[in-house]
Amino acid sequence: MSQNITENLPILLAEDDIVSQKIFTLFLKRLGLKVDIANNGSEVLKMLALKPYEIIFTDIQMPEMDGIATTQKIRREIENQPWIIALTANAYHEDRLRCIDAGMNDFITKPLQFENVIQALNRYAQQVTFSPR
Repeated sequence: MSQNITENLPILLAEDDIVSQKIFTLFLKRLGLKVDIANNGSEVLKMLALKPYEIIFTDIQMPEMDGIATTQKIRREIENQPWIIALTANAYHEDRLRCIDAGMNDFITKPLQFENVIQALNRYAQQVTFSPR
């Protein structure tokens, strides 16, 4: 994994499924990273008001406010723009386009696999290293 990813990197996971939360937290812990958890998009927005996050992994289908609506709101209203990575069980090309059109930077399909999380973090690190967001 890239040296730009440090243990102090503020990461937020937006996921309503408790099992997925635990798996994702374990993945990041194996990498020496910590993650804060929001159960839905509304919680994401509240947490962003208190702390800037560099990366947000967000499930697409959540109660109250889904990942698409959350991303659109972040892109419109938040000054410090995070890198947003979609998490979804839908692997269709149309789903990927919908996420990118909403303003997401990357896309991971479920079930989550450790290697896919590492690749997404490395894509983030390359983007930050080689070009301004």
